[in-house]
Amino acid sequence: MGCYYELLGLSVDATEEEIRRSFRRMALRWHPDHCKDPEATERFKELVKAYETLINPVTREHYNRSLGYRSNVRGDGQGGKKRTIKGSSFPMETHLEETIRERLKEYFGISWGRGSNRHWWSNLRFDIYLTPEQIREDRTEVISYTRLVYCKICMAKPGKFRDCNACTGRGFVEETYTMEVRIPAGCPDRYSIYYPGVGDFPSPDMPPGGLIVRIYVL
Repeated sequence: MGCYYELLGLSVDATEEEIRRSFRRMALRWHPDHCKDPEATERFKELVKAYETLINPVTREHYNRSLGYRSNVRGDGQGGKKRTIKGSSFPMETHLEETIRERLKEYFGISWGRGSNRHWWSNLRFDIYLTPEQIREDRTEVISYTRLVYCKICMAKPGKFRDCNACTGRGFVEETYTMEVRIPAGCPDRYSIYYPGVGDFPSPDMPPGGLIVRIYVL
């Protein structure tokens, strides 16, 4: 694997928001469900590893040191958004498949499976990285993330959305959602807060998913 920054098309001083956006764009492009390139599976796994390393301030700092320079990477209250992508059937070695599957689900919210009953409106996840000093008092973080919402033109109706120019035949569009997250003083590492109704909403016939905000104390 080459340089993680080059793989994701980023500069070494990229922000966490830029890392999230680049990974999401590249992951969708190379996801074997959609990409027919014979190297898609390997490229997808490389993207996952690069994202996992760069989105966490601690592992990113270690990686930067391995490249021969120091960085000022630290938690700025904005972590990686997580989403669920529909099931995939591409072949992988059993052990490696399960390892990657667990990594994707835990850290990225991206999952695939053999069943056909998975839904796009699973909960999203957003990570916030803070230092012990930053959680000594109650604090409020303003976060922004991208969620999928059904197209208001075709209403995601079967037989209509495939020819819809507004959503380019997908049935849904991307929407940037901004909200405040209230973090209690002294919260433990991996503290989670659940916000219902603010996750993906790709079908008017189903309730929207929620958002899980997880706090990491560095």
